[in-house]
Amino acid sequence: DTVGPSSVGAIRLLNSGSTSLYNTAGRVQVWYGGEWGNICDRNIYFGYDEADVVCHQLGWSGSSTYSTGQYDSYGNDGLPAVIDDLSCSYSTYLTIFQCSYGTSVSSLCTSDNDVSV
Repeated sequence: DTVGPSSVGAIRLLNSGSTSLYNTAGRVQVWYGGEWGNICDRNIYFGYDEADVVCHQLGWSGSSTYSTGQYDSYGNDGLPAVIDDLSCSYSTYLTIFQCSYGTSVSSLCTSDNDVSV
């Protein structure tokens, strides 16, 4: 039910400890640099444009909401952040890798900063 490590650039949603392909909401995890990790949003770049792009990459038309770990109830996965400050110029992008992002993740990123849709 989960996307395997051979899927470079894949994203999935964690909800209550499950990364089932059937999750329609959850903490966003991305396969980057050979590991699953989270997207940190310490600087509050993540909004509806970025949430829509995550949903497009998952095959949906868009998002209905977004949040961070500080406010969501999807559960902490204990994974490190691998991408920081995802910022999309357009909500019509099809993958998060069309957006700008950082890979030098701040040591100040915590699970409270992990993004969710």
